[in-house]
Amino acid sequence: MVVVTGTLPARHAPRILTLAVEEPARHAAALLKYLLEKRGVAVGGVARAVHDSVSLPDPPRILAEHTSVPIGESVKLVNKISQNLHTEMYLRAAARQTCAWKTPEELVNVPKSFYAQAGIAEGDVVQADGSGLSRHDLVTPRALTAILQYAQKESWFDAYYGSLPIAAVDGTLEDRMKNTAAAGRIHAKSGSLEHVRTRSGYAETASGKRIIFSFMGNNQAGKSHEATDVLDGLCVALVEAWDATPSRASSVKRPAHKN
Repeated sequence: MVVVTGTLPARHAPRILTLAVEEPARHAAALLKYLLEKRGVAVGGVARAVHDSVSLPDPPRILAEHTSVPIGESVKLVNKISQNLHTEMYLRAAARQTCAWKTPEELVNVPKSFYAQAGIAEGDVVQADGSGLSRHDLVTPRALTAILQYAQKESWFDAYYGSLPIAAVDGTLEDRMKNTAAAGRIHAKSGSLEHVRTRSGYAETASGKRIIFSFMGNNQAGKSHEATDVLDGLCVALVEAWDATPSRASSVKRPAHKN
């Protein structure tokens, strides 16, 4: 369970906190134990998460089973509305395909081989969790553009591309860039932490060009909506500039100088 401690002044307005779940499996186990005990079911021992299949009974005792939606639909939920808990589960699910891990440190080392395969320079990603909510997470725009470029060459790209929010259409960009050249042409994932605003994805110009971009703003001193407005402006400028017709003056060849 999650325990939050602290103080607030008397008659102070409620303060809303968004927390990341570092250990989803252990959290789920603790919640199940709590709900069972609340209904009068005696539970011995403590709630714990087991990630090593060797430690499970053979055959395992299945208490409950849930079949999730196809991963393509799940990814759409993650990217459209920024469902961080699902991203934590993705990291664990991906790790289970290749190796066993027992500690968070072992878990976050799992994606390193994928980053190398995607052409990301060593040191361009420092990962402490699956969602990016940790303040220890670090990434460069170069790393994100490398992943976006890698993705568009893969067989699963259409599903991934369809999962991204679309400017003025849906997801976290539904209310952004309406009545601009970028409306319907920016397919991108937004990111936000306190004093941080980012946006990375693809811009589709009217002439059919696809541009990969990654904008990141750190340590912003202004209001959050001002930083988001700047990102909107950059996206609109990106679509307009790359779709602009070169001026006649810039296209006329100058005569060579004679010696």
